[in-house]
Amino acid sequence: MRSSHSSGPRTVAAIVLVLLIGAVLRSVQYGAMASLSSDEVALALNVVDRGWGALLFQPLVHFQVAPLGFLALEKLAVTILGNAEAAFRLVPYLLSLVSLILFWRVAARYLGSVSLVAALVVFALSPSLVFYAGAAKQYSADIVVTLLLIWIALRWLETPVSPVTGAVFGVLGGVAILLSQAAVLVAFGLGALLVVECRRKRAPAGPLLAICAGWFVGAAVLTYTSIATLSEETSAYMKRFWILDFPPPPWEGLGELLWIPARLAESVTYLVAYVNSPSSVPEIGLAAIYGILLLLGILHLAKRNPRTAMVLAVPVVMAVVAAFVELLPLSGRLSLFIGPSLLIGGFAGFDRLRAWLPAGLAPLVHAAALGLAILPGLALLFLTPPPRVLGGTLPVFRDVRAHWRPEDRLVVSRGLWARISAEYYGRRFGMEGWYHLDRLRGGSYTAEDILRGYLREIDAYRGAPRAWFYLDGTVACEEEAMLGYLTAIGRPLHSVVEPVGKDAVSAHLYDLSDPARLRNADADTYPVPVCRD
Repeated sequence: MRSSHSSGPRTVAAIVLVLLIGAVLRSVQYGAMASLSSDEVALALNVVDRGWGALLFQPLVHFQVAPLGFLALEKLAVTILGNAEAAFRLVPYLLSLVSLILFWRVAARYLGSVSLVAALVVFALSPSLVFYAGAAKQYSADIVVTLLLIWIALRWLETPVSPVTGAVFGVLGGVAILLSQAAVLVAFGLGALLVVECRRKRAPAGPLLAICAGWFVGAAVLTYTSIATLSEETSAYMKRFWILDFPPPPWEGLGELLWIPARLAESVTYLVAYVNSPSSVPEIGLAAIYGILLLLGILHLAKRNPRTAMVLAVPVVMAVVAAFVELLPLSGRLSLFIGPSLLIGGFAGFDRLRAWLPAGLAPLVHAAALGLAILPGLALLFLTPPPRVLGGTLPVFRDVRAHWRPEDRLVVSRGLWARISAEYYGRRFGMEGWYHLDRLRGGSYTAEDILRGYLREIDAYRGAPRAWFYLDGTVACEEEAMLGYLTAIGRPLHSVVEPVGKDAVSAHLYDLSDPARLRNADADTYPVPVCRD
């Protein structure tokens, strides 16, 4: 089964146009060279600070986990292009472009020409896929490797594969698996399925053995290095962070039985509309519609060709199994690799609907339904076009660097992510002598205690003629307390504020050397604001 229908000139032209649009959107996201987000900075510090051996074969710091092959490509890009956003994001960007081609080639084997173009439009416009095309994380690799393994499995099912071709597929898949930990699960499921199918139709075992051998080596190497380089601290952090994204016990209530279908529907909305947990009526409606279409699509594909339908289902099945054994959460960006399967299955549901409709109404209703399906992606493209920015440290530090003097000090607000962002960009722009504020630790403290703890730490910089205070991740009452106190005891010299969504990243330069102003207030009596949730 190479494709559901032959592609006429109009279909080919539409496909090429959609692919170009998808490539342009991903290029816009990549070309923006926006500030690295805190999560990207955490990985970047590992890549920049470590040599090859330590990066690939020792536990990463800052609670990071990344595949061996992805880390190697990131290190290579930085080595060639230098320590910059363009280098860190080059690999995900290139992989995202490849994923467009692979999605087209895989989807063409399942969908009719009109549904194929519509599915490709949704994939090309997907705000989550466009965003991660310009993010220095491995999620683009998860998608492209999963699609590659599915394509190889389909090629083996469609036509006899020679031993040489099998060896090429084995090496290609094995090397690709090194880029994605999720792909280990997919490779295991697809390999088992192909072995069963080989025995059923008594096909020559040599080519399949070559494929499975290459996949096994790649999966074994990545699994071993992933386990060996996962520190206990990072493992505990990940379990705490993702605890709500594993299936709850079914005996906790009837609603828990719907956890898996609800999460699968959410995976589609995350791909289509960048919505991880649907809450509004339109979001829930979108999840429900795609969920119903997915059920119809499963029936349609299983009836037409059960074996190729099983190939498409393998990533989803393995993701669910991994979630049940608490190996991989079923949530958001970590589950993007199942998005293509869910999307193809959903649009196969449109083909099922078309088959049920009267011949006279089928084309019109089918086209209208597909138009509604791609509407969310089009609406988001016009309402919130790329680039999407999650970090604001880069423009703030550029401004700070323009006003920096050798005697300046840089004081960073609380939290790991603020600290490492300041550390990365501070070092990159040659600003030394930065310090870190932190929350009180141990015991039980009121909101006022915490705010006064900040002010007492600020007191350490009394007398400094030029002290920068970098605020990132602070809440409104914390900023009000700190900036109010600084203005009371010092003279503001310069400020820079960079909006990031509903929040902001900022830096404020103060002269804290005036004795008269220093007598205006102290940390224990300054009237701090009341913090509200």
